[in-house]
Formats: sequence, C-alpha cells, structure tokens
Amino acid sequence: MNTPDPERWWENEPLLIYETCLYTLAGFSCGSGWQDTADPACEVDVIQRSHAMQTHGVSFIEGHLSNQRCYFKSDQFHENGRDYLADYLKLSRPAGYRTIVYFNTHAIKPAFGNEYPAWKQVRRDGSTIEDLYGVETAFCVNSPWRDWVRAVCLDLCKYPVNGIFFDGPCLYRDACYCRHCRELYRQQHGTEMPPKQPGHAELRQLAFFQAESLRGFFEYCNQAIKATRPDVALYGNLAPKDEPYYAVGRNNRILIQSVDILGAEGGFVSHQLSRMPIWRVGANAKYYQTQSGGKPTVIFNSPAHAPWRSFYQPEVELRLALAQAPLHGSGVWFSGFNWFKDQAAFAKLAGDFKFFREQRDAYFQTVSKARVAIVWPADALNFYGQPQVLHGDFTQGGQAGETVGDLGEEFNGFYDALIGSQVPCDIIDEESIRAGDISRYDLLILPNVACTGQAVDDRLREYVRNGGHLVASFETALCDEHGRRGARLSLEDLFGVRLLRTPLKPYPHFYFFRSTESPDFFKDIHPELLPAPLISTEVTLAGARMVSAYSRKFKGWDGSEIKPSEHPAVALHHFGRGQAVYLAGTYGAHYWNYKQTEIRLLFRNIISRLSQRDILVENLRAAAEVVHRQTRDGAQEMVSLINYAGGLSRPFERIEPQHNIRLKIRTPRQGARALVSNDPVSTRREGEWLVVNIPKVHLFETVVLT
Repeated sequence: MNTPDPERWWENEPLLIYETCLYTLAGFSCGSGWQDTADPACEVDVIQRSHAMQTHGVSFIEGHLSNQRCYFKSDQFHENGRDYLADYLKLSRPAGYRTIVYFNTHAIKPAFGNEYPAWKQVRRDGSTIEDLYGVETAFCVNSPWRDWVRAVCLDLCKYPVNGIFFDGPCLYRDACYCRHCRELYRQQHGTEMPPKQPGHAELRQLAFFQAESLRGFFEYCNQAIKATRPDVALYGNLAPKDEPYYAVGRNNRILIQSVDILGAEGGFVSHQLSRMPIWRVGANAKYYQTQSGGKPTVIFNSPAHAPWRSFYQPEVELRLALAQAPLHGSGVWFSGFNWFKDQAAFAKLAGDFKFFREQRDAYFQTVSKARVAIVWPADALNFYGQPQVLHGDFTQGGQAGETVGDLGEEFNGFYDALIGSQVPCDIIDEESIRAGDISRYDLLILPNVACTGQAVDDRLREYVRNGGHLVASFETALCDEHGRRGARLSLEDLFGVRLLRTPLKPYPHFYFFRSTESPDFFKDIHPELLPAPLISTEVTLAGARMVSAYSRKFKGWDGSEIKPSEHPAVALHHFGRGQAVYLAGTYGAHYWNYKQTEIRLLFRNIISRLSQRDILVENLRAAAEVVHRQTRDGAQEMVSLINYAGGLSRPFERIEPQHNIRLKIRTPRQGARALVSNDPVSTRREGEWLVVNIPKVHLFETVVLT
C-alpha cells in the first residue's frame, strides 16, 4: 500500500468544491474592478456556510482572460489592482477551506489578442478565431503564450493557494493551423497537417497530435509549479463523455498524464430536461474514473438551466445531481451566483456537502465492485460516421443514402436498462479493452462499438475464450480504429454470425419472436411478436445458435402473414469457455426511444444469464439505481440506492420515498448500518447472502456492511 504524500492534499481528502461569484452582488459586475472595494469576508462567508472543503476562486483574474489588470502581484499584467488575493487568503485560510485559483485559458479578450496576434489560433483557411462567445479570440498552446501562462502560475504560487484550475485549454473546430502547430507537426510526422475533417484518413493522427499539444501545455506549467510548490494542484476543464476529442483536442486519456485531477463538465444542463437521463452525472463519474488512471475525479455542476444562467433548476434536481458524484466515487464542484445563498436549495445543498464531508470514509477513495461493464465507444464517437442505408427493400421510413444510427442513444438504452434492472455496472472505453484489466468482469456490453481494430478484437477473443461473456449490437466491430468500414464484422468468429447487409431500415426485419426454446431469454415476456429496432443488420448463422428470428417481409398488419425468417435477431455463440450474444440491430436506441418493457426484460434476462448477481433487490421500483463499492483496502463494503421516483416528467419537483426495501447481498459480512436515515437496519443470513431490510429511502441511502 502506497504511503500518502501529505503535500498532495488532493489525493488525501474528498473534493467537495463550492464556488460563489461575488461580482453578482448588487452594484458589482464582472470586469468592473469590483475587487477594489469589495469585502472578501462576504465571499469567504458564503463558501464557509456551504460546508465545502475547497473553492474555485474567480476573483483574482478576469473571468475571460485579459492582461490589462489583475488582483494580485504579477509583472505579466499591465496593471496590478488591489491585492485582493492576499486579503482574501487572510480570511479564507482560518475559515478552514482550500482555495483553487480559477484561470481562464480558452477565451481571450480582444485587447489581449490584438497585442499578441502571433499567439492566436488560426483556421486552415488562414483566418483567426475572433468570434468565440461572439467577440473573443483564442490563443494556441504551442505558441509563446505558454510562457506567459507559466509565469502567471509561478506568481500565483507565491501566495498560499492550494491549486490552479485552467478553464480549458482547447483547440477549436478547424483550428489550429498556426505556424507553431504546422512546424511541430512537420517535425513529428514529416507531412503537412491534414484537414480537421470527419472521415479523413489522417484524422486520428491529427487528433492525437492536438491532444498531445494540450498535454504538453499542461506539463510545461505543472512541472514549473511542482518545482516551486509541490502542494499546489493543477488541473483543467477536460472533456465531457459525449464530446469527440478530435473537435477540440481534449482526449482525457492523454491529458490526465500531466494534470493532477480529472475534472469535466459532467453535470451542466443546457438542453431540454425531458431529453436528458436523470442518471447522467453518475454515468459521467464512472467514465471519468475509468480514464483518470487512479487520479481523483471531480464533476463540474452548475445549478443553472442554461442558457438562463440566472434561473436555477428545482432543488430535487440539484440534490440528485450533487449526490450522484460522491455516491460513484467522484468529487463534486457546484457553483452559484452570490444571491443563490438566499435560496432554500442552498441550505439543502450545504447539508449534502456536510454529509459527504462527515461520511467521507464511505465515499472517498472507494472502488467499484460491479461485475458488469458497458463500453462507451469513444473511438467510434470520433471516427465512425453514421452509416447510410444501402438497400431499397423497404416500404416506408427510409430512403437510400439516409444516415441512420446514434451512438449516444444506443449507449443510453443499454445503460438505462441496466439501471432499471438494478444491476451495478462500470463504464469503460476501447482503451480499457486494449490495455486494462477486463478479466474482473463477468460481462461486457458493447453498444454499437463500431471502431475496434486488431488490438481490441484480440483482447475480446481472449476474454471470452477464458470464460468472459459479452453482448454486442448492430455494427460492433465493422470498422477499424481509424473508422474505415469493412465488408464484414471483424469479430464474426466470436459472434458466430456472418454479415450479409447493413444497415436496413425498417424492412424486412420488423418483428422478432419470443422463442419457447430459449425460455431464460424470455422470462416474464409474454407476447409472441416483439417489436424489432427500425434499423437492423442482416446476418446469417455461422456457428451461433438462433435465440430469436426476425420476421420475414410481409404485406399485412394483423399478424396472419408474419412468419420467422432465417435471419437471427438474437444469436448466442459459445466461444471457448465463454459466450457471446449478438443483437442484429440498434436495440439500445430502440429501448431508449420507445421504452418498451419487453426490451428491458430481454436485456435483464441476458444480463442475468451471463453474469453473477451479487445484489438482489425486492420491493424497489425500477426508478432506482444500485451502486456497489468498497474501500481500496477492502475494509468497508457499501451498497447505495439512488431514488429516481420523481414523477411523470422532468424537472423533478419532489421525490416519492420508497419503503420497506429488502436487499440480498452476497457477502461474508454480518451486519449493516444506514448512513443517511440513521433508522434501524435489521439483518439476517441466508446461506451466502446477507439480507438487509431498509425501512425508507428518500433521495438516496448508503448501507455500510460491517
């Protein structure tokens, strides 16, 4: 066991960060020099009342970067205003929380940009970025700007700050092609930079070059910081799960090598809530931990419902978003305008911060005990174009050449079914398969993981041959890691099928059949005809067993002419000591869009067949998530329940408590205690199972097994 380094505080305590924006007080405004007259005690008081352990301080450098004026001592700015940083730290340090200085490294004020035009990001056509947020520019991480940023960091390190947070940096769409980038690319690759264009043969090489450029920028600054102040953390605003890294260069797998914390905007809401999954923050927390290489993670979460930044979501939505991060082992950052402290929701969130701070042993430095992992197809998100309908044998709904399929929907459907079936699971990526330990999972789920390549294919074959199981859908393994489409699935030997045509929409495969020969696949499913995804692949058996057949093309709608075809909708193949289930269509997207119970039950039955269930739940509605974790040393084991029973639609205004829940946990432990409710928790043993009775779950509950 590694001995903790007391200087690296971010590895030794939970990240529970609250940020307040003092410039939103009456009479103040961002960029107005409000720090000259402000009382830092106001800012310190709000953060202390939030019960946060750390804060992002936004008061010392302009929110969007200018070199005109700063509020600490630095020769890198034209003018030093009042030393607000010193005055603030005199109060904040005795208040008992840490300060991480906010440093914008992605949006540059025009005056700063015009002073150093050679630092600007350049598009391939030679134009510079001048319209970021409408009026701002962006500097390139490969330009001498990096020296300026490094110098500012060293000036900040002269103060007793605890960290520096870079908001950014990014290399924007169709950028950067400045002379610094072009020269560096020629040195590394011997060719000119290709266009930043989806589908281009050299896009993967360009994407990794840009990610390495960002990583080098972080490394250049962090090495200097650590040489001066090893106790100062440096991290940045890294990539959300659903952001293609080729677009802005933020590849978390690469950037994490040179930062101390993986933080990203996994909780911001800027769309219709009805289209956003309630479990989104928890899913991002899992994914960031997969990418962090064991370093701490933190989810950035604004209470605003963007674009209305001064309008906040309901209290229940905010509390669910906050709680999901620590329940899944991540830190949380929350931000509010100064007047948010007077809202009722602030007191509730402060209570949640206090709870997670006091119960840190049950949440901080914990690891998942899930036996199932689902793959977020990060490579496919970058390099796999939505496929085109190639055939004309349909009667409605599709046109030849139309693009079909959606990676996010395919993933969301499978993940939502896992949550609804109350199966604890992890989220991994293709790199986890190439280089990680996947042997600890009973089951891997591959929702249209289209871009695999030789390394991923070989590891999956080895995994199943040695006794692992997998489920794959639609065009999984049709493309290599560069996104080049093949004529067949490269894992056909593993799936036990041979590809004939793809994709088809929606005919001839309109239904699939409940099979009496595979009762475990169709447990609790009663209709004989089941709705097939409107987008399918056509395969033939090549060693696999037909679990369910697609219907033949038919004329009528009354069921009299709907007969099984020779093409499998669901196929099962024994491969070595393991099994592979292939679903010949976009089954995840189908469930996500239509929420048909029978599809969820099919997923549940497949998962139950192919993985061991260590937790069984009784009397808990489907609108709840089960989380199974333990401390890194194995001393404590925790089962958390997150209650999503919040009504018919989003936003949730209240949560309906669930009562008298019975957990059966496969564990040698003998007792249990509930952290949230403090209600009595009765237990008894039934063989290898510990049975735990929980009287009530409101928002969430964590049971610590003893």
